[in-house]
Amino acid sequence: SYEGSRPLRFWTTHVDPVAGSLNAMVDGSPSGTSRADAVTQTVTFTSGQAAVSAAYFDAGAIRLEVDADAGTPGVLEGASNGFVVRPAELVVSAVESLSGTANPAATTMAGPAFLTAGTPFRVQVIAVATNGAITPGFGLEAAPENVRVSSAALLAPAGGRNGSTGDVAGGATFSRTGPGTFSSSSVSFDEVGIIALNPAIADGDYLGTGSVPGRLSDGIGRFYPERFVLTDSTVTAACGDFTYLGQPQLSLSYRIEARNSLGAIVENYDASLISVASLAAVTRVAEDSDNGVDLSARLSTSVPLWARGVLNESTTTVNLARSSGADGPFDQLQLGVQLIDTLDGGTLAGLDMHPATSGDCSAGAGCVAQRIGAPTRARYGRLAVLPGVAPESEALSVPLQAQYFDGVGFRAHREDRCSLYSVASTALGAFTAELNPGETSVTGPAAPTALVDGEATTAAPLQLAAPGLGNAGTVEVTLDVPSWLEFDWRGAGVADPSGLQTFGTYRGSDRVVYWEEVDP
Repeated sequence: SYEGSRPLRFWTTHVDPVAGSLNAMVDGSPSGTSRADAVTQTVTFTSGQAAVSAAYFDAGAIRLEVDADAGTPGVLEGASNGFVVRPAELVVSAVESLSGTANPAATTMAGPAFLTAGTPFRVQVIAVATNGAITPGFGLEAAPENVRVSSAALLAPAGGRNGSTGDVAGGATFSRTGPGTFSSSSVSFDEVGIIALNPAIADGDYLGTGSVPGRLSDGIGRFYPERFVLTDSTVTAACGDFTYLGQPQLSLSYRIEARNSLGAIVENYDASLISVASLAAVTRVAEDSDNGVDLSARLSTSVPLWARGVLNESTTTVNLARSSGADGPFDQLQLGVQLIDTLDGGTLAGLDMHPATSGDCSAGAGCVAQRIGAPTRARYGRLAVLPGVAPESEALSVPLQAQYFDGVGFRAHREDRCSLYSVASTALGAFTAELNPGETSVTGPAAPTALVDGEATTAAPLQLAAPGLGNAGTVEVTLDVPSWLEFDWRGAGVADPSGLQTFGTYRGSDRVVYWEEVDP
């Protein structure tokens, strides 16, 4: 017989947390906090039953209680069992640097920078109801609930690693900072890239009812290297302690590491993952005796690409090119590397060189490069075939001499113990007088032989066979040498060296008054 519209009063009892600030809604109207402040509302019964719609826009364990309005005959009251209402979801509501700079939410590795990899940043997470409002009771439970965040995905670069551990650091360091609001200033990501954070219940279970969904954040980053460090650098000359200008055999090795703020290598800094245009460029530089003359443009410039956070070069083919004319010597040649990071402005740690200036560049913070290895020597050289003489009945040892430009003229280069000569590199021509082709030939050495103290060794000379009596005359010997030992001998362009070799005595040219052998 309990039918029709009946005035009832509903109120909410907060079980956990007991200090809840919101009450349940019943059929769209707020319930009270107790019987005393419950508002009367009409509920329609049919045969003693009624259905109402309830909604709770907070989180926690509650009980819904009801009684009949005092104006209704008899005393009727009741209560639901206790039940738990979880937040609809957890949301990353703010991300900023510790100084207050908002996350730029870059979408590509060429986008705006946020922080250096490994630097802590601030994250705020809120618990919300289905209507998007914050649930103020979340975190006030008898055993307070908390949140954590994890790096759910590496958005960029594709194929990179999602941090060294596959996650952010400090993801579980949150504390409640307001109603339904949690903050941490200890979250960090130790790799280069852009990530998305996923918030979750810290222990994975809200008041025994399971997890709470987390809304995946927008992109966080771009994170970039904190510094670049040069290590393990060496420079080795091509021949003893010198290299000829134009000789592509100068060896160097060095390693540059892209590091995070913790000092670890950021492996996502890789040309296979990130466009080369978004990576720091490295070039070689050079100067001599800190004289302010930049020799960098004369260096070969091929440099390897970044791989797993490291630019590692080890080569034996560096070339300091010759100029159009003889110059040098460069006896305090210092090589270095310059890093240019157009995207983030990063530089090498410990800059100590500026090839275009002299003096201490660090005094005015003007250094742009870092030295690699110890100073070496580079010299403009040539290999001369000097005149030689022998009786036609004896073999002739062709005089060879390495020479270098000393700033004024050419002089003997006694330190050359590397340049080679052999039968195969020698040609004969311009026979004169009684000496004809086929009457002499180059007989040694068969194997390529190195100079000794800048000259052909007496143990294995460049030798011409004796042509025999009656075959006096001259022959021009031309030696095929590498380009760095060629010279403009006759003013007609750079060429291989040649020299006149004489067997016996003969009248010679009427145009020659006096022959003199000069030691250069």
